[in-house]
Amino acid sequence: MSPAERDRVVAALPYIVGTAAKRRGDIHARVVDDTVEALRNRYVRDGPGSRRMYVGRSLTVNYPNTRVFAPDVVVVLDVTDDPRAGWDVAREGRGVDVAFDVLWRAESVRDCQQNVALFASVGIPEYFVFDMNRMVITGHRLEPSASTYRPILGQGGRFWSEILGLHIAVQGDQFRFFSGVAMLPTNRELQRRLHEGMVAAMERAAAESERANAEAERAEAAMARALAAEQRLQELLGGQKPD
Repeated sequence: MSPAERDRVVAALPYIVGTAAKRRGDIHARVVDDTVEALRNRYVRDGPGSRRMYVGRSLTVNYPNTRVFAPDVVVVLDVTDDPRAGWDVAREGRGVDVAFDVLWRAESVRDCQQNVALFASVGIPEYFVFDMNRMVITGHRLEPSASTYRPILGQGGRFWSEILGLHIAVQGDQFRFFSGVAMLPTNRELQRRLHEGMVAAMERAAAESERANAEAERAEAAMARALAAEQRLQELLGGQKPD
């Protein structure tokens, strides 16, 4: 089968098999997982009364009369975060608010170029792409009544998401989110902080125990000296001759 024939077969399938096959590898999975968990942690941490958010990982998305597609991450606001096998717009009653893709192979660039047109045509308000080869982010925003995206211009390496109310930037080899100057933590970072906090607490407890033991030893030594002095005094007084 020639490359052109293969492309025609893939295009006829209800799911974008070519893109799915490329979404493999530990590095790619780590970036996608950290993106999902950072967003989920933000709203979990905000607690009751905060804006609800559903975040899906490599989720098939089905818009009416449109070929099913599967971005690396999809975000839908103001809905429950119940687990889903896919996002069916007709059943859910609303479409995706933000989509993210992480490129890790050159051939996946074409998929994202196709997605720019596809996502705009179905009305996804924002679409962000992190190119891991070049360590750059490109952002796309759909203005009201528009049918095509306009580029989101970064400032100081940060891209503003109006939908999420967060800045997005590359930090190291990661796709990171910022609320003001604070970077949203990933699960691995939260676990490391918890571990470091537990270790620090244990070290403080050990140091306090050592100090308490040292204080007890000093007190015992002082008591022993006092008793010895009192005994010596009694001996001296007992040895005096009567007048």
